This record gives sequence, C-alpha cells and structure tokens, in this order.
Amino acid sequence: GGTLAANPLTCAAAYWAIKFIEKTNATEKAGKAGDRLVKGLNELFQKYNLPWICYNFNATIHVHTSCVQGLDLNIPSHIGQISERKEFMEHFGAALVNEEIISVAGSRFYTCMQHTNEIVDETVAKIENICKMIE
Repeated sequence: GGTLAANPLTCAAAYWAIKFIEKTNATEKAGKAGDRLVKGLNELFQKYNLPWICYNFNATIHVHTSCVQGLDLNIPSHIGQISERKEFMEHFGAALVNEEIISVAGSRFYTCMQHTNEIVDETVAKIENICKMIE
C-alpha cells in the first residue's frame, strides 16, 4: 500500500513532479510568498492592536487569532474559554470566506509558486477588511 508503493505510473509521476519542482524553484517561490503574507498580516495585527500572531514554515502559514490551543486546562478558568474561543475561530473562518479567502480551519494557509506579490497583497487587503470589523 501507499502512494508510491512501486507502482510504475505513480513512481514516474512523482519523478517528473520532483523534476518540475527543482526546475522551477517552486518551493523557494512559495516560501517567499509565505514570508510576504506573514509579514503583511503581522503588520496588520499590530496596526489594529489585535493580539494575534502569524508565522510560517516556508509555504505553510499559521494564523493564531483565539489561541485556543494555548489554554492551560489545568487552570479552571481556562476551561470555560474553550467554546468561546472556538466560536471566534469559526466566525473568523466565515469572515475569510466572505472575503473569498479559503483557509484550512480558519487558521492555516498554503502558498505556491503561482502566488504573486499582487495576489499576496490582495489577500492582506482582504484580511484588513476583517480586522476593521473587529476593531
């Protein structure tokens, strides 16, 4: 089993996909788009004084708005915050969709080599619309 379990067709497809990635510098381009998006979003969060943070690992971008994963469940007052913070994440995800931005669970984005500076800047502008609603 597995995706590349020595099936000749999938092995050939994987080989040519890797060759294409190397030839086009796809991962480097995607990483630069991710860096630009993170920089733009963190500047927005500071501008609107929002306690949010954005970081990336190359082309994988994480946006933390409610910090539900940062709650210490050993502190009783934190337990009551779980549903409220989760609900905020759902509203943020819906606001992203309203701005025509598709995310993973309202907290992750992926960039690729086709994300130009213009596309990234447009995304930042759309997320600024959300920040303005929260302010």
